[in-house]
Amino acid sequence: MFKQILVFSLLAISCKTSANRASDLQAAAPSAQSKISKVFDFTIKKNKIKDFGIDFFYSDYPAGQLTLDTGLPQADDKNPNKFYQLTQHYGEQGKYKGQVIGYSNRSDDVDTNIQVKIGSDAKETLKPNTNYLVTAEIAFVTNAAGGSEGAGAGGAPSATYFGTIVTQSPWAGTKEAGSTPTVAVSAEKVKISVLLSLMDQITDEKQQEEIGDLVGDRTELSQEEFQAIVTKYKLKVNGGSNSNGNHDAYVRTETKDSDGNSIPLRGPYGDCDSNKNPWICARFIKMGQISTGSNSASWTANSIKTLAPIKFKTDSSGNPIYVNVFSHSGFEGVTTYYLTALQIEVVETK
Repeated sequence: MFKQILVFSLLAISCKTSANRASDLQAAAPSAQSKISKVFDFTIKKNKIKDFGIDFFYSDYPAGQLTLDTGLPQADDKNPNKFYQLTQHYGEQGKYKGQVIGYSNRSDDVDTNIQVKIGSDAKETLKPNTNYLVTAEIAFVTNAAGGSEGAGAGGAPSATYFGTIVTQSPWAGTKEAGSTPTVAVSAEKVKISVLLSLMDQITDEKQQEEIGDLVGDRTELSQEEFQAIVTKYKLKVNGGSNSNGNHDAYVRTETKDSDGNSIPLRGPYGDCDSNKNPWICARFIKMGQISTGSNSASWTANSIKTLAPIKFKTDSSGNPIYVNVFSHSGFEGVTTYYLTALQIEVVETK
């Protein structure tokens, strides 16, 4: 019932004038100390999600990929630096409009991070050493049918799972240490992601396109093909006996714990089912999938929310907290949706 109310209220907001919209949001703001509510209407035309004061970034992809400011992701781009077609900008789809999030997954996972800082000004100060319940809800438009419709390698188009995690320190996209990947010289196949991780060694656009023509839309190369490219373009690569999956040249989502230790976020859905990562799972809750909610592949408005509140205790200084509404996708293909609204609530509890 709440989902229906939120969707209808968001549609109503989008039809009002800017003045009325601002008035609505101010009127909805509760007591700063006990309850904080943030509503972002992405149907308002702004260039990017970051223009709303929200930190947005992609992660879990080979470093060196460009982010596109126009158009929609395409699966057949031959420039290796654009293979993933990471796309983020304002766009319209028929009667719908919002912030486009899109990418072309080329055999690896792709994550998105929508991070909101809570408690950073006088109107939303958090109390020190206090428990809060945090919830999040997003509204979107997608053409990804629910269930297993269109399933392929890595799952169905709807295999974009959202979750929310709350931390005292911000999350950031960080390139993992090291720059030269290790490739198993005995392996018959080499993942295309390994080649992509080497592309920052090539600055000549013509050479980049030449490699794109050689690779095409494949997700793997034979060892002979890979070595021929390495030799021709004088790429630096280590040979070894370990896996040919290169993790040194990936962008990962990381934060710091209270002791300053780096904590990576790697799609905790499975980890939290088995509690393999208690630090992450104590701060995380599932939301759901980006899909139409049915077998229809027509552009449809939908929304998902945290399945339960996240209980989080502030530090001794009542510093701001960071709510990261993030997605993890294993679907090997093009994913595109329009984010239309985001609502986050932080409520004091015992």
